[in-house]
Amino acid sequence: MPHRQNDRPAAELYLGDGERVDIMGANGLPQVHLVEQVYGGARILRFCDDLTGKLMKAEARRLSTVGIWAGKLRGVSHYAAAARRSDLRPGRLLVLVRERDNPHDPNAVGVRAADSDEVVGYVNKAKARQLARQLDAGIHVVAVSLDGTAAGRACTGVTYAAAQPTLLAHLMGPRPITAAKPAHWAD
Repeated sequence: MPHRQNDRPAAELYLGDGERVDIMGANGLPQVHLVEQVYGGARILRFCDDLTGKLMKAEARRLSTVGIWAGKLRGVSHYAAAARRSDLRPGRLLVLVRERDNPHDPNAVGVRAADSDEVVGYVNKAKARQLARQLDAGIHVVAVSLDGTAAGRACTGVTYAAAQPTLLAHLMGPRPITAAKPAHWAD
């Protein structure tokens, strides 16, 4: 059951650039989990800081410093038919496809739904360079959709999160009972 949302200003809902730069916990895992948010009537997943309850944008640099790559997929409009055929709902597994022979970018990392063989978009070039190094080194990285649509529905964009399997499981797992209530949840 999604939580009712409040109407607090964005500055009270999102972790600022200078706040909590180091999000790593003593246990070697980031003090961050994915939580539900209802945005524009749709259920999506967002990063939430366990200590403050504030949300983090998927593009936040502090995430990549702890081995989490996240952001909006590029080129989804060019792959609209494939996206429409794919289950890209929040929480669904995505597959990273390393494309060393891509004529536009030798570090290209395509993304497809787990239930499809069709690429629906690409990781942006800066993150693809980092991910390509990981994938080329044989490091297993998995991804999940943070927002997207069910198969059979038009999809205008997909946000993803990618990390090593144990880290992604941590992000998707339950928040500690001591974690602050997410700032966007209404009382």
